[in-house]
Amino acid sequence: MKPNILLVIVDALRYDYALKMPFLRQLGQALPGGYWFENHWATSHCTDPCVMHMLTGKHPDELRLYSMMFDNKSYTIPNVKTFFDVANDYEYHTAFITNLQRWYSRGVKEFIDSRGKGIDYPWDQANRLVRESSKPWLVVLHTDDCHTRYTGGTYAEACGFTDRMLKQLYSNLPRNTVMMVTSDHGEGLGESGPDGKPIEQHGYGLWDFLTHIPLVISYKSGRSPFGVDPSVQLTDHGYTHDFVRWTISDKSNDHGPYYLRVVFQAGATTDVFHRGVVDEFGRQFIRAIYPGNKYQTYCLPEGDVTAALEVDLKNHCEKHGIKYGEISEEAALIERLEGLGYWKE
Repeated sequence: MKPNILLVIVDALRYDYALKMPFLRQLGQALPGGYWFENHWATSHCTDPCVMHMLTGKHPDELRLYSMMFDNKSYTIPNVKTFFDVANDYEYHTAFITNLQRWYSRGVKEFIDSRGKGIDYPWDQANRLVRESSKPWLVVLHTDDCHTRYTGGTYAEACGFTDRMLKQLYSNLPRNTVMMVTSDHGEGLGESGPDGKPIEQHGYGLWDFLTHIPLVISYKSGRSPFGVDPSVQLTDHGYTHDFVRWTISDKSNDHGPYYLRVVFQAGATTDVFHRGVVDEFGRQFIRAIYPGNKYQTYCLPEGDVTAALEVDLKNHCEKHGIKYGEISEEAALIERLEGLGYWKE
């Protein structure tokens, strides 16, 4: 029997707060068939490039998508297939619940716009879909309870609400279901940005609190997924896309989705402080080029940035026609990097 697939994208859920959500922890670490990914990273700080990376498997640099563009009529997503198209080919019922529009409905049989419908509406729709569908289904729920105007009052309260909703939704799942929970990006929670000003909401940049995010995969049947070792493997949004496709096509005898050796991160545009790399040891460095072709690397102090990481980043940028970008060497930016534990190479 083909497995059902439920993907829940919790907008703006950062990793350290996901650790405090009791049911999410249980889903990934205690229940049979559950896997908690410790080293999962967002490829951007912004919703559109991250969600589209999950749906299409295409990096923001491949899509030239770096910020919120669904209301910008001058931008069009390239003609690439989503995993909804793949699921349709395998005769799945596909559904996407989200308050985002335009290209988010691409390839979906049942697109449900949750904008302005209240906090319970997306969850009610998800519970209806997982109970009523008679054929194998792929349901994606994109919820913004932890985004901006936090459901319940504080960010922690919004995480608590989300955790309770996840538990209820899990209880309604048929046994032959794979449930995945992840996020598009993290949340600033008042931490200072590169300009020295507090980030009241999730803000911008490639700081760890905006890019280290949870990924939980749980087989309700207790089945083990393709030799996953989430305690050591490095993954990003492209892995989520690949995992959905592998599960739909039932390639259980294959090795499954590949694991990354490095994650490439992209900021808001191609002309600001915007390129980051994370390796399998959780080390991160950010590259910038200053006017006059003077470049500077900032990296976390756990160890030296290897030459291999630098080569990978250069190859990635050359492949997609990307320059590292230019910024002015502002004192606020340097102070913020040093405050995060970054140091100049």
